[in-house]
Amino acid sequence: MNPWKLHSCLADEIQNFINLRRLSGTNYQSQAQLLGYFDRFLLDQHLSESRMTREVTDGYLQSLSHLAPRSRSNRFCVVRQLCQYLARNDPHGYVPEPLRVIPSQGAHSPTALLRFRRSWGPPLSSRPQTPFDLTPTGPFWDFSTAQGSGSGRPWP
Repeated sequence: MNPWKLHSCLADEIQNFINLRRLSGTNYQSQAQLLGYFDRFLLDQHLSESRMTREVTDGYLQSLSHLAPRSRSNRFCVVRQLCQYLARNDPHGYVPEPLRVIPSQGAHSPTALLRFRRSWGPPLSSRPQTPFDLTPTGPFWDFSTAQGSGSGRPWP
């Protein structure tokens, strides 16, 4: 893959940051591409100040509004790391707060739990009324013999 060409007012600083990360043993290829997007944003905004400001980071964050929350967070996290790097040499440099991302629909989300619940079998209305009301039609637990019929799972 060809190296990303940087052209903004912060091109040298961004490249130094990428080089530092690579020297520390990190591949940093995808992050370098994300910093290339930020460099292009700086170039499109015609910014000439080589200092990171709140207005710059807020403008960049607004330009990411079309992305999914996780993608937006990933891109902004790399820019935040760049800001931390730049703030080491510039005491007036701005470092934004990390973004708070809404968790995705993981294993414990309401929809995932509902899918899991539905995978257990028929709805509650078709189940026996007591645990001892065993019918030959369903996969219910037989407590008298300690053997299961059907799937062998007791109803919760």
